[in-house]
Amino acid sequence: MNTNTMMRRRNIRVTEQLLGELDAKRYDSALTQRILAAPSALPRLLRACYLAQDHQYGSARADVDQALEVGRGNPVVELVAAMVLYATRDYQRALNQFESAAKLSPNAAHRAYQQIIGAAGSLGWEHDVRRALEAGIAAEPEDPTWHAQAVRFFVRGRYWQKALEHALRALELAPEASRMWMEAAGLHAQLDQREPAAAALARALANIPADQELAYRIEGARVAIDASDFETALACLNRAIELDPQDPEHHVKLAELRSWQGDDAQALAHTEQALALDREYAPAVRMQGALQVLAKRYDEAIATLRRAVELDPKEYQAHVWLSEAYLRTQRYDEAHAQLHNGTMNAGGFLFVAWLLRYLIVSYDEQTPPDAIIPARRTEEFDDVIRELCPALAEQCLSSRKDADIVAAVEAAMTALRGNRGIYATHVVNGELTRLHARTGCRHESRWVLQLLRVAPGDECMALYDPLVEKYPGSSLTYCHRGELKLWLGDYEGGKADLERAIAEVSGTRWAYIGLSTLGLVNGDYQYTLDINAKGIRVMNGTEGPAVYVYRGEAKRKLGMLDEAIPELEKSVQWHPARASGTINLALAYHAKGMLESFEPLWRRLRDEQASGLLSDAAYELDVTIVGDAGWEPATEVKVAVLEHALKMMGGNRSSGLLSYWTRDHKMRFVQLWPHSGHGPHEREHEHLEQAKRMLLKALAHYKGPRAV
Repeated sequence: MNTNTMMRRRNIRVTEQLLGELDAKRYDSALTQRILAAPSALPRLLRACYLAQDHQYGSARADVDQALEVGRGNPVVELVAAMVLYATRDYQRALNQFESAAKLSPNAAHRAYQQIIGAAGSLGWEHDVRRALEAGIAAEPEDPTWHAQAVRFFVRGRYWQKALEHALRALELAPEASRMWMEAAGLHAQLDQREPAAAALARALANIPADQELAYRIEGARVAIDASDFETALACLNRAIELDPQDPEHHVKLAELRSWQGDDAQALAHTEQALALDREYAPAVRMQGALQVLAKRYDEAIATLRRAVELDPKEYQAHVWLSEAYLRTQRYDEAHAQLHNGTMNAGGFLFVAWLLRYLIVSYDEQTPPDAIIPARRTEEFDDVIRELCPALAEQCLSSRKDADIVAAVEAAMTALRGNRGIYATHVVNGELTRLHARTGCRHESRWVLQLLRVAPGDECMALYDPLVEKYPGSSLTYCHRGELKLWLGDYEGGKADLERAIAEVSGTRWAYIGLSTLGLVNGDYQYTLDINAKGIRVMNGTEGPAVYVYRGEAKRKLGMLDEAIPELEKSVQWHPARASGTINLALAYHAKGMLESFEPLWRRLRDEQASGLLSDAAYELDVTIVGDAGWEPATEVKVAVLEHALKMMGGNRSSGLLSYWTRDHKMRFVQLWPHSGHGPHEREHEHLEQAKRMLLKALAHYKGPRAV
């Protein structure tokens, strides 16, 4: 028997012994200690995996530290060490360790960057994900899968142009990838690049995988509609019916297209086919109600559309059509309410809601026909009416009279025919055509702000310059740019933009709230209270839900705990995802001596809501907040971590994009909570099992000293 065979047999025997002890949770038995006494990192890391799965996080980290002392430089050791550190909530050390492993070999680099993408992505650390993607592309420039991942990453962040760049590069490397041609087609369409979109869509549909044709046809119809290629859309939907004749959705889509064309008879026929397949299918019921609105049978339409909403409260077009029916029957409060529900669930820019909102306000308030309407009232749909009814649009945008604007808006509604969705259309020279106007001032300005999740701050800032020129006189571009500057730490620049927003439109509610942030970061808490009070006066005594966290934090800092706690409780009630509100409330409870209320919030923040932020805060303070099961840090440590976490958030008290800065100038984000997808540790057991397999494979080939 040769030496290698003997070594493998010995390793198998020793490994089986160790696994037996670890499976029985005899982590410190004499046999376990004897095996771990050998100067090998692999058995110790194996125990670390078991300890982590048993929630003994402190002990697992101790094993990782000892393993790295003897095993650093081994790709398996460094990768598994990073995986265990992540499982034990030591996130920054985990990323550092993955980056260390990436330097050891090309194979290790590939695995390490993939692990960073998964780990950082689950925490909401999107800039770390972007850097790992960039590193992966640089390390393996001819591998199209990196670009495919980048496409998905930038699509999630709604950075369409950047996603398209990666899609086109992926297609250069793998020109037969039909899935990527479909991605590219959708991105071209999103950017209103119609001819390239149609060409890419044709490539995608020419090479459909045999077992995926239905999915391709459905997606192809969506992309074709966005690209104004309605012939292809109709062909895709008709083919979808052939492939799946029992799905009412295909008939609803065909009904929509016919209604958009103005062929309500064909629309009704397809709607009835859909209802014959499923009488309770909400989109089909909504389509039935829409046709009733178009026929001016409003009472009938209201009953039908209310049923559609009951069947599916998120059927956004049902809310919009119902709003229109209420408008036509002069039930204005109900029209407003339905419009709000529609825009909340649309998933895209719903400019028709702005058209309806204008009509509702004008008719409800009986605005005098000659009243001069400020530009901010129409800035969301100026480009839309220029395209739908150009002559009337120029007249109303020149005169600014309410009667002229109402006439243009009503003409625009008529030009839309049966379309109340986010893919707006009209008929030009007898042909159904997608509108070129895709967004409005508020939506576009907010979109740039939200790009911060996936793009560097300077890129986002540069995108505001053309917006300021595009929407002269708008307060929103300055307000959102000011908010961005606050998040980036440019407090003077943020102040200037927010004050400019108020100078343009004194009733820019959030500008006052944004200015109040300056008091929080500068320690001038009375200023925060004063500017918030001023904003509320300007807005006729109305309070938006955002004000509570700013006012509550200022009062907490001033020691006004009895007033701060109700404010902060309202903040958490209105926006549970606003981590700054939860942190402030926890700190207020602690300051008041309400530890029974403090502890649940601490655990929620540490374990669920802001685990990445609190881990980073603890890392910077060099304290431990997660240990073995049953262990808890001292209360003063918890308070210090929460205070530091709030400091790291700087000028951001947002409820939607919760950014913060680490001491080494990395911008990170708090993942929205409750988690919309997988939480940071929902697949932890699976990942640790993967780490075990890596270790067992390495142990089978281990050639070090005898372990027993």
